Amino acid sequence: ILLPNYPFQRQLYSVDVNSQATKTINQRDILHPLLGEKLDLSRSNTIYFQNYLNSNNPAYLQQHQVFDKVILPGAGYIEMALAAGNFLLKSDNLTLENLEILQPLILSYGSDTTTQVVLESQQEQEYNFEILSLLTKEEKWVLHAKGKIQKCRDVIHNVSPMHEKNAMSDVSTSNYYQEFEKRGIKYGESFQAITELFGSVIQA
Repeated sequence: ILLPNYPFQRQLYSVDVNSQATKTINQRDILHPLLGEKLDLSRSNTIYFQNYLNSNNPAYLQQHQVFDKVILPGAGYIEMALAAGNFLLKSDNLTLENLEILQPLILSYGSDTTTQVVLESQQEQEYNFEILSLLTKEEKWVLHAKGKIQKCRDVIHNVSPMHEKNAMSDVSTSNYYQEFEKRGIKYGESFQAITELFGSVIQA
């Protein structure tokens, strides 16, 4: 094979790297898409779970917006607490008590928000939990939600009976979500779980 006896033409190429690229956790360590990983800390009886969230991680969060800002839905705090409880208590039969959502968690488009679920054992099979976030290292941790989680000791079957649908009229689910959008609350397909709605003047 004949090769040229002069150096090959060399050109330099640069790759644009987003300086605020999404931080990653080893996939094997992720216990839940919202909860993230468990931190193993020495000399601490407090239990920490940590994750990195943004408006596209997990992707469905961008479908929950309030006044054009991506907000972690209230159910997200419940899901994080239940996932932590499931891991620690080895059970799906759990009870949440005294849940308080103190302020919204706004997720950015260009940078990650570090989230932590912090749990302290109160007695056997019972934990107090807090859910916090940190946008940058220069800021302080913000407390978003807190409560208590424990194993459910009794199975609860107290469900109120539904009134006769014949006494109520159908309500359009599309109109229902459109009314929320007019008020600045946008629910994407992932958050439009209602399939049937019925209502009357005095009940819904």
